[in-house]
Amino acid sequence: MWMPEFAGFRRLLVLTAAYGFVINGVSAGEELPAPHRRVIVGHGFGQQPIPKWESGFLLARDESIPTVYVFDRDGRRLWTSTLQVPNSARVSPRGLAAWADGTVVVSGGAVSNDGALAGFIAWFGPSGAVQKIVRTSPFVAWLFCPTDEGTLWALGRTLAVPGSKEEPPHDILRQYDRNGRFLRSALPRSTFDGQRHPVPGAFMGAAKGRLGLYVSATHEWIELSAQSGETLGRSKYPLAGSAKITGLAFTGSSIYISGMQPGGAGSVARAFFSKLDRTKGQWLPIETGNLASGNASPFILGVDSTSLVVGTSLPEISWVAVEH
Repeated sequence: MWMPEFAGFRRLLVLTAAYGFVINGVSAGEELPAPHRRVIVGHGFGQQPIPKWESGFLLARDESIPTVYVFDRDGRRLWTSTLQVPNSARVSPRGLAAWADGTVVVSGGAVSNDGALAGFIAWFGPSGAVQKIVRTSPFVAWLFCPTDEGTLWALGRTLAVPGSKEEPPHDILRQYDRNGRFLRSALPRSTFDGQRHPVPGAFMGAAKGRLGLYVSATHEWIELSAQSGETLGRSKYPLAGSAKITGLAFTGSSIYISGMQPGGAGSVARAFFSKLDRTKGQWLPIETGNLASGNASPFILGVDSTSLVVGTSLPEISWVAVEH
């Protein structure tokens, strides 16, 4: 079963598998059509974090090895690479991204023998060979979004300097070119309310020249220019209850999320899909009965042109048309 990154998600999905889950079925909600394509991926993901669909590839990581897996649109494994960063005792992969030409980038943290943590971004060619590794310290990237222009946006945080408990003021977005050269930064940490850092639990996507970011910590949807990083819009759209997002798809005109809603005492956690209605300023539920398969809990892996790419716990991925 593919597992989301956070321990709370793992607990919720274990409950759904053990007791059977309830899809969020609201009669007034829009219903996703039946998948027009299904693929069984030739890999057992175990307790690994949820994979990511991007630019025609399924990208997955295993932090315990640490290894990166890349699959084509038919579910066949193209290559596997164990991450190695020079002069590092331990490496942990985190962010993944791909361009249509097969170039893959991986971010993460590398711990040296003396315990110092350094952020890095590694570039892989279409065959899986490492092209270059760029150190980004003190910035550590958590999420990636490649752009049509060939640049790369990284969402992350700047680590506190040794001896300090507080992170320095920093922007949470950084843009790099295809050679790993830093171009610019955007979205100051100081513009977010509260003590909780905005990066953990955030999701990001890019489409039609725009970058979209949902910050769970502050319930904000933010859109920026994918070229310049200029903020184009920023609004709060809270989720109901204590829902946790498991996936996001940004098509440029629509925003879809999948998630888990914890159950109360004696009740079962619910998987759900929602679509943002900007006019009403709220997330509207989407019925997913056409995706249900036994005890499978569907979640969004990404977007492929006009279709959502959805994963279940089989391991199976499906394409569902959402736009024409």
